[in-house]
Amino acid sequence: MTSTELGTSRRRSAIASGLVCALALAHLPAGAAVSEADADGAKKLYGEGVRLEASDLPTARDRFKGAFKLRPSPIIGVKLGDVHERLGELLEARQVYRRCETVKADEFLDVGVKDESQNAKDARQEAHRRAEALERRIPSITIRLDGAAKGAQPKVTVDDADIPLEALAVPRSVNPGKHVVIVRIDGQAPKKSAFELAEGQTRVVTVDLTPDPAEVAPAATTKPGGATTTGAASAPPGHRSDEGVPSSASSGPSTLTYVGFGVAGAGLIVGGVTGLLAMGKASTVKDNCQNQICPPAFHDDLDAGKRYSTISTIGFGVALVGVGVGVWGLLTSPSGEASKPAATASVQPWIGLGSVGLTGAF
Repeated sequence: MTSTELGTSRRRSAIASGLVCALALAHLPAGAAVSEADADGAKKLYGEGVRLEASDLPTARDRFKGAFKLRPSPIIGVKLGDVHERLGELLEARQVYRRCETVKADEFLDVGVKDESQNAKDARQEAHRRAEALERRIPSITIRLDGAAKGAQPKVTVDDADIPLEALAVPRSVNPGKHVVIVRIDGQAPKKSAFELAEGQTRVVTVDLTPDPAEVAPAATTKPGGATTTGAASAPPGHRSDEGVPSSASSGPSTLTYVGFGVAGAGLIVGGVTGLLAMGKASTVKDNCQNQICPPAFHDDLDAGKRYSTISTIGFGVALVGVGVGVWGLLTSPSGEASKPAATASVQPWIGLGSVGLTGAF
């Protein structure tokens, strides 16, 4: 053991002995600065801390902390601060040492004791010396936020502790060891920076908040009637949309194919129906008209027959064109084009009183 370590050991023993002596003093009735129960509790906690110090330092720290709360003595405070230091909790140690410097003697003295002991005075001086030494050992970080969008409100945490944006103007003291800085902005994925600091080290932690183009919210569109919708962001390959349709390309007929054959089917229906109507009217005219001369009562039948005949011809022509378009779509559809449901295009015939036609949606 070096002379420095020997001196430290002796100093710790003297402080511990001084505390035991102080706690052993007789107490007077009510009105004491430290109650009988608190003094007894502090004595027991301190003894537990000393017993556990060699085997379980975190638990020993908690025992000393409890004793210091019950009896804020500089002697207990120096012991607590020493354990904080050995655990790498330099910030907590400095706080305890500063408390030892400012605590008044009547806050921990027993009633009837006018002055604090020499051990307590020595502990105050020791606390001051240690607090000054820690100033050079405590690391610090400066957090810099770059690339934040105008009007953004970043939320910063250091080791899960919220940090006001105004506090980022100066370095922040931290304990040695591992730390994590997380910055969150609504609409963006959190940005994280993990690092480790040694005693006395200073570091600038820069967090780039430039929005990722893939995370930018799509622009809102307004539908007729004032309804507002937001377009869906592009999905990565293989991702399934809300409708359950894979966004990845797949082979299949193009929309042109569906439209062509849809029109062909509708044309056949119109042509067939109007053809039958035209044949019915032609039969009526043939039975009641001689040499294309019809009585006035059958003029409408004659006109309707001609009209149905014309529409039938047009319907079959449209069907022929639709077949051609459908075949062309099959021949020209690239194998990688995304398959689209047939519901995107629909054609329906309609027949009314004296008229027929097609309706569709594309």
